[in-house]
Amino acid sequence: MHARIIYPGTGPDIYRLSKALTEDLEKIVAGLGPTAAELASAPIIDNWSFVPRPEMALAGLISGHPLLGTKHGITSEIFALDETRSWVRTWTRWYRLGRQAGVDDDRKSQ
Repeated sequence: MHARIIYPGTGPDIYRLSKALTEDLEKIVAGLGPTAAELASAPIIDNWSFVPRPEMALAGLISGHPLLGTKHGITSEIFALDETRSWVRTWTRWYRLGRQAGVDDDRKSQ
């Protein structure tokens, strides 16, 4: 049988990304989130909002992204969102969440 993976971005990265996402989702289900070190190295997305693509994603000003640097952008699809909206896990990585567009800064105290 001959088959090939046709998901965009195939190749060695799809295996690494799938494994990392699975491990992170298992931690979240177990009641754990990202470590302080993971969050410290995660890009920040500020003035963010939800955007529908085929899957839900975020758009905003992304800072500290290892490939994009600092620029406005859209994340890959969201797999987990912290209840306090301080972090999100997308297909490819953790993001720290800054201010949500159109929401007062006191949102985290609610």
